[in-house]
Amino acid sequence: MKAFIFIVFSICFIFLNQTIVAISAENDVSIEYIAHASFRITSPDGTRIIIDPYASNVWIGYAYPENLSADALVITHPHYDHDGGAYRNLPPSWDVVPKIFRRTGHYQVNDISLIGVAGRHADPYGKEFGQINVVWVIEVGGIRIAHLGDNGPITPSMAKEIGKVDILMLPADKDQHILKNSEALEFLTALEPKIQIPMHYCIPDLQPEGKCPGGLFPIAEPLMSGTRINEIAGNKITVHAKTLPENAEYWIFEPSPLIVRAN
Repeated sequence: MKAFIFIVFSICFIFLNQTIVAISAENDVSIEYIAHASFRITSPDGTRIIIDPYASNVWIGYAYPENLSADALVITHPHYDHDGGAYRNLPPSWDVVPKIFRRTGHYQVNDISLIGVAGRHADPYGKEFGQINVVWVIEVGGIRIAHLGDNGPITPSMAKEIGKVDILMLPADKDQHILKNSEALEFLTALEPKIQIPMHYCIPDLQPEGKCPGGLFPIAEPLMSGTRINEIAGNKITVHAKTLPENAEYWIFEPSPLIVRAN
């Protein structure tokens, strides 16, 4: 009898464990850092979106990976380091994608929800296009991700529309080129992200002779005390809504291995 109970218990345990693993895998979300302010996010069902591709060899000095595919592209504003140079009529940095989103609103791409929130480009830049900046909120696999683009200070209406997020992608270089430290802290306080992903900083290993371009500086340190720095091995990580860290973390990615260092 005891042997029978043990066998039944073992079978139930194996079945339950496999079910949990299967459910976990079904809700996995992949976050892939390309470089600068560009990311590719892959949903549990395999839908892929690219955020803010940069123009190849303009200002930041290295090329965007060729033929990087996606189901949709989201762009925060028409600067060449965020829209692939489209505003300047440069050749696109991306492979053919069926959908491109640039405006505020609510959109659905398979199992990914996109919310474009009206913001304003950080001063004094972007006046040639009215300082348009759309903050994108990506809802995928039970996780809420916000990408700030080059947004300036947060406003109460923005904070309300964005809401609390799990992951915040924000400009973070030592010169405070886009967001001042006090402004970045206001975003962190209002949105309460579990994970901060810095972006829009100089990557010397990709720059010609290792020199940063004018106006772009190396990555900044996290602003909030007690934030754990997590240096990701590589440029990609898989996350799950139920296994996000309880305390604040600062995730630093390596750039995509598809990028060739500029000469």
